[in-house]
Amino acid sequence: MRILSCLALVAVFAAPVHAAPVTPETPAPIDSLFATDILQAELLAHLDAGEYAQVLQKTAAHDGSLDATSRGLRIAAQVYSGDLAAAESGLATFKPGQRLPVPAAWAIAEAYLAAGYPELAGYSTQLGLMERFDSSHLLFLMGRLQLQAGRSREAAR
Repeated sequence: MRILSCLALVAVFAAPVHAAPVTPETPAPIDSLFATDILQAELLAHLDAGEYAQVLQKTAAHDGSLDATSRGLRIAAQVYSGDLAAAESGLATFKPGQRLPVPAAWAIAEAYLAAGYPELAGYSTQLGLMERFDSSHLLFLMGRLQLQAGRSREAAR
């Protein structure tokens, strides 16, 4: 029993010695999940600031590796930019029954409301992309749009 305890103790102390040394000069690899979160945060910030061209540019640079949320944010930027054909094409890339993540769904719904298409805000239940918004969701979105309009009026002054 003592021998096993000693061997376990030696193994615990010896394990770090055999590990590859980490030097301060060697940067740790960024997890792709964090990179995706950072990209999504940047895209949301650009959308909130009205910088739709920036969203389109950043998503074009990462086109092959975009997740569903980033693709949805690109669709919202296309709607805000007035490129409804590209937005429809982007929506067609989602498979029937595939649900959009909440940030993308909200961004697209807000974009359609701002573009004057309230019927599309609760959009495309035929495609099965997301459940239709109920009236409380639409009231919330309309409130956000009024808040955005108030901010833009104040900025214009």
